[in-house]
Amino acid sequence: MKALTLLIFLFPFFGICKAAGDADKIIGDLPGTTFKVNFDQYSGYLNAGNGGKWKFFYWLVESQTGNSSNDPLIVWFNGGPGCSSLGGLFEELGPFYVNSDRKTLYENIYSWNKYANVLAIESPIGVGFSYDVDNVTAYTVGDDLTAQQNHDALADFFANVQPRYKNRQWFIAGESYAGIYIPTVTQKLFQSIVNGTFPNPNFTGIAIGNGYMNIKALTNALVLWTSYHGLIGLPQWRDLKQTCCAPGSDVDNCDFAKNFNYVYMNDTKNNACANKYANVLAIESPIGVGFSYDVDNVTAYTVGDDLTAQQNHDALADFFSNVQPRYKDRQWFIAGESYAGIYIPTVTQKLFQSIVNGTFPNPNFTGIAIGNGYMNIKALTNALVLWTSYHGLIGLPQWRDLKQTCCAPGSDVDNCDFTKNFNYVYMNDTKNNACANKDKIYYDSSDNQFGYPCDNGDRARAYFSQPEVLRAFHIDDAWINAKLNWTGCNIPLNENYPVTYNDTTDVFKYIIQVATNRQQFVKNFRILIYNGDVDTVCNFLGDSWHIDNIASQTGLNVI
Repeated sequence: MKALTLLIFLFPFFGICKAAGDADKIIGDLPGTTFKVNFDQYSGYLNAGNGGKWKFFYWLVESQTGNSSNDPLIVWFNGGPGCSSLGGLFEELGPFYVNSDRKTLYENIYSWNKYANVLAIESPIGVGFSYDVDNVTAYTVGDDLTAQQNHDALADFFANVQPRYKNRQWFIAGESYAGIYIPTVTQKLFQSIVNGTFPNPNFTGIAIGNGYMNIKALTNALVLWTSYHGLIGLPQWRDLKQTCCAPGSDVDNCDFAKNFNYVYMNDTKNNACANKYANVLAIESPIGVGFSYDVDNVTAYTVGDDLTAQQNHDALADFFSNVQPRYKDRQWFIAGESYAGIYIPTVTQKLFQSIVNGTFPNPNFTGIAIGNGYMNIKALTNALVLWTSYHGLIGLPQWRDLKQTCCAPGSDVDNCDFTKNFNYVYMNDTKNNACANKDKIYYDSSDNQFGYPCDNGDRARAYFSQPEVLRAFHIDDAWINAKLNWTGCNIPLNENYPVTYNDTTDVFKYIIQVATNRQQFVKNFRILIYNGDVDTVCNFLGDSWHIDNIASQTGLNVI
């Protein structure tokens, strides 16, 4: 059995001194700090190559355990490409968050440095405070070049800038386009470690969250994700399958990428609100609901679909004839949600019968609307299985078992009858455990971070515009004198970045081969791939396919 295991989870989706002394140590608190800091920090520049002219900015926050000298090191890379790891610490996983005043800092109690030393490196050249000495505003980028720059910067960190870390266990972690950064730099690090030239060989593992690792897999999965999240309709979904899928093939094997045009798919909200423009009548139905009751027995209820339909019909007739007769010539509609998917069609049937025979007081019945309707139990049950899979609530092995059990060989998954083997357990409440401690829920807030994710990028950008902050972080005069502004992502760099590794499968296979066969490595080199379920670009399904494929080719387990 091989010693390496690939892990995949859903989460749904963050001195020490140079050889000459402690020049990089941040003295005192960062400007605006509002809590007691119990860890050391260091920041400055690393040599990323080109004869020392490529300078990568780094920020090291040591652990809060009280034993930082023995704790491991996590190196963090943000993705993009072109986004700042410094931003990642300030916006996601670091110890400081920026307050709404853009000047003061409060504590992130979930910071990764609670248990490990965390090193953020701004990469590649042109990102954040990292720059080329010959041209501060320039950037020359690409996957292989970025990998080499990251390798050289890490070598400088361990050999020269923070040499007391050279015997420390260390990991690399990152998100998004770090799904390419991390495997490619790992490949180069392995080569150097194997030949004995890298200053710290205790490289123990990598972790990638919502990784951009396989463009084709992510693209194909995005189509499924979009369909099964309700962002495209059934006619469009049928057209997509007809165009991109072989007749009778499993939809998971369709190649949507071959006909994919990259349009901006993120704006899914309709900002219009209709309730300002219509008279709205709410009726509590059937008897026993809300304030509705039976005069003979206030607490009783006798219910059923046909009875409820008749009750609704009669109540509407009374409304138009007696209660609000001024509405009897008005155009009117019926709308509802959930089980109204049965209420509305059944009462509509009875209303049509009365309108046709001329006995209903208002014949101007113009339409119906049903939202999230409960209209077909078998269809909903079958769709629930698809929804559960494509929302990441069950894993690929379970999904394969379901298809094998419930689908005819070679059939379209949309035509599978999962209901024939379905046990009706309550599958809807995916967060039921939250109710176990309902007395601890803070009902006045729906957000334990008080909206921080909504504008954390703007807050960080404003914080890093302050001269005293630049001085505290030891930003080079050359960068400051160029009158640049720190941004979370370098958009021009991102738009002009040439992608080399459309598929990182071969890189991962190399990593796995070396890690399992070379005695020089720490036993059980670890690879963690984790995802949330709402990232469209770096979606959980495409990453699951990618890692599952790598595991099957290398004889590993996915758990």
